Amino acid sequence: MKRLIASLLLCLLAGAAMAQTTIYGAPPPTAIPAPPAFAPPPPPTAVSTPGGHTDMIDGRATQALNLLEAQGFDNYTDFHAAGDFYVATVTSRGQTFPVTIDVVNGRITRGG
Repeated sequence: MKRLIASLLLCLLAGAAMAQTTIYGAPPPTAIPAPPAFAPPPPPTAVSTPGGHTDMIDGRATQALNLLEAQGFDNYTDFHAAGDFYVATVTSRGQTFPVTIDVVNGRITRGG
């Protein structure tokens, strides 16, 4: 009887040890994988105007366009950077003429 109990106990212990090392034929996971590291957001997108000038979106070019529209010039063409200024050709009251936009001082002057 002692042999039978010892054999059963040995079988139970061996079965328990085997159950801890394999689950349905797959090894147990060794560790929980770390979550992926988050990359910093990309830098703001740059746009290039026809003159080759690169300007940040929502930067000086946008300010210049906003000045044009605020002064009533909603019909304009040939908008581009010219040094520290922007120039465009506008049509107002049937007349077409060039303007220079000074973003720093918030002024638009006739002539290009």
